[in-house]
Amino acid sequence: MGFVHVYLKNINEYNESDLDRFLPMVSPARLPILQNRKQWKDKLRGAFCEIMLWEGLKNLGFDLSELAVSYDTAKPSLYDPFAKKLVEKTGMDPSAAAVGIDFSFSHSGDFCACAISDFKVGIDIQEKTDRMPLTSSHVFTEKEALAVSSAEDFLRYWTCKESFIKCVYPEKAMLTSVELDFADPIHPITNRGDKEAFFFTTKRVNENYMLSFCTKASEGYSYNFTEL
Repeated sequence: MGFVHVYLKNINEYNESDLDRFLPMVSPARLPILQNRKQWKDKLRGAFCEIMLWEGLKNLGFDLSELAVSYDTAKPSLYDPFAKKLVEKTGMDPSAAAVGIDFSFSHSGDFCACAISDFKVGIDIQEKTDRMPLTSSHVFTEKEALAVSSAEDFLRYWTCKESFIKCVYPEKAMLTSVELDFADPIHPITNRGDKEAFFFTTKRVNENYMLSFCTKASEGYSYNFTEL
């Protein structure tokens, strides 16, 4: 049985001056991404996503000096920097530098989230806003729109669709390219022919935020949630 560890952080207690404290805790590969963000709160959320990743990996018993993060694709990945150097020198199979752990980031409003798993994983958190109905045509297929009858449904479908895309696709895809049908709890993806086993879990963080993660698992998994 595999695992999914989810970490959540509310950054509402911090201000812009706290950036100087937290940015040094972020990897050199992520710093340029954060520096391109205009708002200090976006930078802080982005920093905490990776800080939670390192905290989670440490809790799993990993030696952090033996791990690095690549942001070369839309779905970041972990690798062994020492093995990567060996691959580059010898022409070995690049998979030799891979680490058997997947992760995913998300942030919205005051919250940022990180999921870590030994299966492929994607996570999404969304804040309930007055603009939600205006985004419906960009989020839902016609069939899904008929099933969405409340803000709760809206956030559940939206976060699950986002988490699925982050789990499966190496590049960003349109939300309407994925259709969910929760009448089938084992295979809720209705427009994929392969019928792989994707598992979804949704958690209401509070009355304004909902979080979902998707994992591609061959069997069940244990789930651990930690709010930092």
